[in-house]
Amino acid sequence: MAPQEFRLGQGFDEKQGLENRERSLKGKVALITGSGRDIGGGIAIALAQEGVSIIGNYREKGKRAEGVAIEIQQMGGYADFVPADITVAEDRERLKRSLEGSFGGKLDYLILNTSGTGETARKVCVEANNSLIDELFPQMNEGGVIILMQSVPGHFAPQLGGLGKTPSFYDPIAEAKYEGEQLLRSRIPEFQEKGVSLVVVCPPEVEDTFNMRLFRREDPLVSQKHAEISDMLGIPRAVSINDVGQKVVELLKQPNLLEGYTEFFGDVQDSQTALEKAYGTDQVYVNTFQRLDEQEGKKRGVGRLIVSKEQATRTQDPRCIDSVSLDADNPNHVIGELTVTENHMVGHFRENSGLPKLFPGHKQIRAVVETADVGFPDKINQEDLHLHLIGFHKVEFRKPVISGEQIAIDVYFSEEDPNIANAQISVDKEIKMVIENMRLVLTSDMEKLLLGDQVIEAMAQTSGITADELEEGKMPLFQSIGPTAFFEAAKMGDGVQIEAETVKQRRGFEGEVLVKSGDAVIAKTTQLRATTLPLKVARRLLRG
Repeated sequence: MAPQEFRLGQGFDEKQGLENRERSLKGKVALITGSGRDIGGGIAIALAQEGVSIIGNYREKGKRAEGVAIEIQQMGGYADFVPADITVAEDRERLKRSLEGSFGGKLDYLILNTSGTGETARKVCVEANNSLIDELFPQMNEGGVIILMQSVPGHFAPQLGGLGKTPSFYDPIAEAKYEGEQLLRSRIPEFQEKGVSLVVVCPPEVEDTFNMRLFRREDPLVSQKHAEISDMLGIPRAVSINDVGQKVVELLKQPNLLEGYTEFFGDVQDSQTALEKAYGTDQVYVNTFQRLDEQEGKKRGVGRLIVSKEQATRTQDPRCIDSVSLDADNPNHVIGELTVTENHMVGHFRENSGLPKLFPGHKQIRAVVETADVGFPDKINQEDLHLHLIGFHKVEFRKPVISGEQIAIDVYFSEEDPNIANAQISVDKEIKMVIENMRLVLTSDMEKLLLGDQVIEAMAQTSGITADELEEGKMPLFQSIGPTAFFEAAKMGDGVQIEAETVKQRRGFEGEVLVKSGDAVIAKTTQLRATTLPLKVARRLLRG
């Protein structure tokens, strides 16, 4: 039977239909790369204690590998450690022969633990890991598991790239580990056909490894940098080799492993990977998610984000206006126009997500702000200043905007206070979106920060996860957002915490959201309302 694919909201510590009983590992066979010491050795010992037979490899430090093997044998277990470099075809064949000679070639668990150095990382994480799978996958039993040992900087390499939060020597390793993970995830349909699961284990700093001692020599601040990233994502700062080994045992004992599941340690989930399926990497504004206990009938959750370089600079985002003109009869009326293209749809939703493509609601808000910025009455001779959204009374999304439509953006500035405006977006005079009492401010500090509309998208994504409404076969459509205020802007590299409370409605949910960066509250909203429609209904409405 094909493993069930992981989706947000599912976790082994929650009641999601998973059985409570554990399955025995006794008599299983595991091949663990890089198992002669450190993390790999810890996993080997932990599994051997559960009755798993171990085949491993080491590239050097044979005495350490021998010590691990002796420890396993002294507890009555089986261990065969082969001197082999998995980047070499002949050595991979040697591992395969060891498996065939001892267990007839049958394999239950393949644990990919080796990552290489900066110079060899890609060759190991991408090429060698996949070559090893190619050679051993035919031998894997139904119900088997492939575990990729990942790192937090590796899993979040696109988000952390260019921020200077990881040691420079680790950057090529992180990039290779990320590429390797994505390649394995692309093979999930192949694994499912045979009933084999892919699981990614992503510990924070493993503080008692030989590698960490080397890293600290290279960069004395490496642990401090790891701790900062962990704090921003809501995960533990550090774990031990023994913690990692026990975590692998815990996962493999689960009777219903979820395909593509990522284990972070602690009580947070990997929202980045799940949301990428619908939105795309740079359009995901929730890296991790933590579900909290319900209170007074309200579901509660916390999303966390590290603001990436691309999100803060928006170099890939097109302008959301083509032209702007002033109303000759009303100096407070500014008119923008935009022909919505495929580029404007990026983020809602990906081509292979199964969801129809839409002009995202938060980018409709951006189109309004860009229109207002060009025609702002008090901006004459102040071209170095730009309008920044600091709040509104209400946004109402009446109908979706799709590719090819030409939208009119009408902004009406208040005569009493030009920093306040009402706005609407229409197509052929049919109103699609309305903003009431939008509050704007001129500022020169607009570089490398999250715009107000991006914060709204972070609120929307976190609320959707909290409400358990991001389900396969359904499409979330946000209807309206109530009073909203932006107090400060999150900048590139900042950690952002999005706290959401939601209440179930007849066909969707309503939520309140508080957004923080560090100890400061930077935004809040109330009455965020969304409806969730079956895909068939959503497509019919879009056609109509």
